[in-house]
Amino acid sequence: MENDKNISEDYTKVLIISDDLKIIDEIKELSQEYFISLDYISSKKITKIGESLPNHDILIIDNELVSINFLDYLKIYKNNTGNNYTPILTVTSNADEDFLKIILSLGINDFILKPLNPFILLVKLRNLILISNLSKMLIEARNSFYQKNKEKNELLGLTAHDLKNPINSISMLSKVLRDTNELSSEEIKEYSGDIASTAERMLSLIKELLDFNAIEEGRIKIKPEELELNEILSDVVNFYQNNAKSKNITLKTDFPNQTIYVKTDRNAIAQILDNLISNAVKYTLPGKKVFISLKKSNNIATIEIKDEGPGFTDEDMKKIYQKFSKLSAKPTAGEHSTGLGLSIVKKYADLICAELKLESEAGKGSTFFISLPIEEIEN
Repeated sequence: MENDKNISEDYTKVLIISDDLKIIDEIKELSQEYFISLDYISSKKITKIGESLPNHDILIIDNELVSINFLDYLKIYKNNTGNNYTPILTVTSNADEDFLKIILSLGINDFILKPLNPFILLVKLRNLILISNLSKMLIEARNSFYQKNKEKNELLGLTAHDLKNPINSISMLSKVLRDTNELSSEEIKEYSGDIASTAERMLSLIKELLDFNAIEEGRIKIKPEELELNEILSDVVNFYQNNAKSKNITLKTDFPNQTIYVKTDRNAIAQILDNLISNAVKYTLPGKKVFISLKKSNNIATIEIKDEGPGFTDEDMKKIYQKFSKLSAKPTAGEHSTGLGLSIVKKYADLICAELKLESEAGKGSTFFISLPIEEIEN
């Protein structure tokens, strides 16, 4: 068996099974003018224990094989699920109608009679290449459909599971407020606060799921504009001050006095910062700190978000931006996590061409870096 190691992946890979070197040479000579990569193997080698076929897009098989029965081998070949969509051309000297009916019934796409006519072979090869390319497209579309359907079911299951408990909680607290006449004003205030925070949790979950779905479907339209990065970052930090305070976490900031401008999409950068700062607070233990800084270097603005949480393991780092990924770290106060936050961050970062980096070590916290080109504003 021969193989050209330098063949481009764009070439169509053709496997020839034949014991006739003349046929192999004729096909090989024809293929040199086209984007075809050839492998060939004799029937004797196929019968060797452990002999496996090279990967290929098209199979050309001679029906006159010495060491194996041609029809029996074809049945085995077609029963292999990996070969279901591989187009097959049979080389034969048998023009008997009954024989041709048999091979076509086995799923053979075409045949060519010996001696080979190079022009007919070329036409048939072109057709097989077209069939092979269409088959690949169909397989990719099918796999994509199955994957999307699986993700949709996961999304629905996640939504149903994560909304069930908050809805039950709201229902129970509402009934207490409705059916109990002896509650103090303090108790009413407490129950109402619980209902409000539970509703906020539900809205946050739904928003995250909708954002993820919109990005996946390509419905997010990026609208770059000149923005004050200091202001956007300050707004997000201020939003999480109460959250951090309730966990006895200190948000330490270091922003330059000079306003830094960037040209990017307001919603995208806000979503990135919202998710990263939210996670920093969510995964940091009470009494610890979260550090948020904005720095300028070589016309690049870099936001640094550093926490004192559990960090990420080597295994976590391999799947950190995958959707629905289950990482080793757990929220430190029982907060909710969909497994979508960092996936959303990565998708938004890619959309606005922001550089996203992570430095982390298990047990020693994490630091995310988001970098964007600075937009020079003329006074």
